[in-house]
Formats: sequence, structure tokens, C-alpha cells
Amino acid sequence: MKSSIIEAIDKYRQHIIDIGETILKNPELGYKEFKTAALVKKEFESLGLEYISELAVTGVKSTLKIDNTPVNICIIGEMDAVKCYGHPFANPETGAAHGEDYLIADKEAAYITPAKLMACTVYDLLKNNAEKALKIITDFKPVE
Repeated sequence: MKSSIIEAIDKYRQHIIDIGETILKNPELGYKEFKTAALVKKEFESLGLEYISELAVTGVKSTLKIDNTPVNICIIGEMDAVKCYGHPFANPETGAAHGEDYLIADKEAAYITPAKLMACTVYDLLKNNAEKALKIITDFKPVE
């Protein structure tokens, strides 16, 4: 199964990189990530996923249902920028920029490998009737 996951990510390699590059080159300040939210909604729609939007202004959330598994796994993408007018991809109107992301030389290491690791981790958590994920939920204790 993991090899199928890896193959699927490899199949969409360029699309994944294009999404990362689009976000990099269109930075938006916190609570003003309207272009990014629109991109995420478009991607969810292309995958046939229902979503809720405008959470805390620009947040977008989808629930992936797998065999009625009673487990929630949260994957968060934090994409707001900071003001940095000197950045090569800074928004000329707001100065918004995404840190040193423009220095990424290895797109495989930046976008593809994390996607593979995240997908395989989710698979491991959900296999065997979500045994591992249920244990994490059961054993969770907040720091006091």
C-alpha cells in the first residue's frame, strides 16, 4: 500500500511543486490569505472533497472519510507571510513574503519528500482499524 501512495505522489510531483511555488510567489499576510484559500478550495474541489471555508477568516477545512474510521487526523498548513519588502518574491503592495523559501534548491526535498512522509504516516495511523491513531487519542494528555 505504501508503494501505491509513493507512486501517486510521484505521479502528481509537478502539480505538488507548482502549488508550493504558487504560494511562495503570492505571499499574503495573516488573515488575508484569500488567494491561498481560493487555491486550497480549488484543490479540494478537484479531488471531490467537501470543505468548510472562512474559518477564522481565511481557513479552509475538509474531512476525508475512510471506511467510517472514527479517527480525526489534522494536517495544518500555515501559510501566512511576514513583511519583508526586500524579499525577491515580496508582494509590492503589502511587503508580504515567505521567509527564505526562495532559497529552496531541491524541490524534491522541499515538497515531495514531506508529502510522502505525511501520507505514509497517515496510512500507518489508519491501518488495522486505526489501532495506532486510537491509541494516540486515548493516551493524549495535555501538558499542565
